[in-house]
Amino acid sequence: MHYILTTKIILIKANMKSLTYPTMIQGILSDDHAGKAIEIILSELKRAEEKHPGWPDDIVHAVAIMIEEAGEAMQAAIDCHYKGGDIELLRIELAQVGAMAIRTIMHLP
Repeated sequence: MHYILTTKIILIKANMKSLTYPTMIQGILSDDHAGKAIEIILSELKRAEEKHPGWPDDIVHAVAIMIEEAGEAMQAAIDCHYKGGDIELLRIELAQVGAMAIRTIMHLP
């Protein structure tokens, strides 16, 4: 399947300045796993911004939030691999990492 997925993420900052971040992914995929993954990540991004509208002004604390999510994803992966843990929990944690990576990039100066 050939497709181009284009999404626009609109961020309204606290000062009400609107910024648009276009993202384009092009490629040949045998299925739509990438599209579903991106959809899950963007859904998590929206949820996170609604639940926690504030975001650190400095990049160290912003990246720390992403790293904290990565640690939770690592724990979920360990649980899946060694303890028969829930793969859906891992999927959620990975979506949170992706969402926080996007959110961090969106707030870079």
